[in-house]
Amino acid sequence: MIFYRYVRTLSLDVAAGAVAGGSLAALLCGALYRMPWSWWLILPLVVWLIYTSDHLLDARRIGPTARTERHHFHYRHFRILSALVLLTALVTAGLIWFFLPRPMLIGGLCLGAAAGLHLVLAQWTGFRLYPAELVIAALYTAGVWFGPWLTGGASTAPELLLAATFYFCSALSNLFVFSLFEREIDARESPNTLVLALGVRASEVVLATICVGSVVFAIFLIRSGMHAGIVALLFAATNLPIVIYALRRRFARDELYRLICDGALILYAAPALLDWFA
Repeated sequence: MIFYRYVRTLSLDVAAGAVAGGSLAALLCGALYRMPWSWWLILPLVVWLIYTSDHLLDARRIGPTARTERHHFHYRHFRILSALVLLTALVTAGLIWFFLPRPMLIGGLCLGAAAGLHLVLAQWTGFRLYPAELVIAALYTAGVWFGPWLTGGASTAPELLLAATFYFCSALSNLFVFSLFEREIDARESPNTLVLALGVRASEVVLATICVGSVVFAIFLIRSGMHAGIVALLFAATNLPIVIYALRRRFARDELYRLICDGALILYAAPALLDWFA
């Protein structure tokens, strides 16, 4: 548990989850064995850079009164982590410029600009209606799926687009549940969340809508011929956070909900691993 606490605090679990999701996207796009080696490094590095930069900006804005462990950790180690972010950014920029295929580069630059704008708006505490959870889920999904989609031929097959939407829903349900668990802290430290703007009841309606939508998505994908195991994985990753929230009294202690929900996203690597060893 202590080891995972450091992994979670440093956003390493989120980076690992991005790679896992990327492997699933590559498998579904038919690009698992054609993805550039650089992409497998750039994806987790960029995700880590965005999340760590966001935590550092939060820590600097909130100061020593931060109540969350991740913000307090980033405040105490601000200089070291800032230097590490700068070094990682330089390495990532080199990998992108010299080794990433040019078609991916353009899309990557657009996503990078969108992520930078998000970091600015997320720190604008006067912008209380900023839909942070929606934006993060959209950027995360786009970052994970764009490379495999492009490498696989940029297919617009309905089942592929629906699978990407399903993945977006799994990320969104995670973020909504995290914000619901942490809404009292966010009200003081990170007020730019959609959950705070909507309120608890409306946010629970959003979760219920995601749950119902996931049933429809699952039925359509199975009827379209997608492997039932992959559909079940998407369904479970989307609805597990909702179940955790329904049993919130059992999972609130020590941020156990984050351990379980982030772990579920890492399971997205299972289909690709099974295909690799088959």
